[in-house]
Amino acid sequence: MDGAVLAEKVEALTTRLERTIKGRFPEVRRLFIETQSAAGHLGAAAAEVAPAHTVKDKPKPEAATAPALSRKAKKRSKRAGR
Repeated sequence: MDGAVLAEKVEALTTRLERTIKGRFPEVRRLFIETQSAAGHLGAAAAEVAPAHTVKDKPKPEAATAPALSRKAKKRSKRAGR
């Protein structure tokens, strides 16, 4: 499947989810939905089941970079800043 077509479907589904949730729960002001590939989902699920780190195994610090905003999120951010 073409990546652009898939991205459009994900965007449309995200918009429908957001409208449905905010329609049902008007107190919701912001909603963050994170998309993930099937491989990423399996990796995250495996990490949840992995044994906890021992004292010898220090976890590596995570990068302190913020995730990139989508075009839609940037537009919302600009509108909110008015």
